[in-house]
Amino acid sequence: MQLQTNLASTAMLAPANPLAPGSEIYHAFRLLQARQAIMYHMAKSVFTDAERLRANDSAYQCESLGQLALWLRNVRRVASERTALAAAAATRILRGRTSDYAGGMSAAAAGYAFTAETGLTSWDLANL
Repeated sequence: MQLQTNLASTAMLAPANPLAPGSEIYHAFRLLQARQAIMYHMAKSVFTDAERLRANDSAYQCESLGQLALWLRNVRRVASERTALAAAAATRILRGRTSDYAGGMSAAAAGYAFTAETGLTSWDLANL
């Protein structure tokens, strides 16, 4: 009987798992992962050094996982759009076409779609 009482009191004194979801350490780890993911995508050559610096400052000042997840999604989208536009421009140059009117129109349409869906422009995203 005494052994059971000692075990029960010991179990009550044991600290909670500091790495369990919902703990401060877990939250800090998830923030770090989100920030690193954003900066991984920002390291691509389609972003300027100024954009990288602004993103780094903004990401490391933000304490909201939801906001960081939104930024990550938008950074991925912008990176893929810019990569596609760069590839299209390179293809036009290889084919001897110098007019960028069609590319500009498709970029504008993609920008309008991005703004309509998120409420953010590329400039807003860069300033986050």
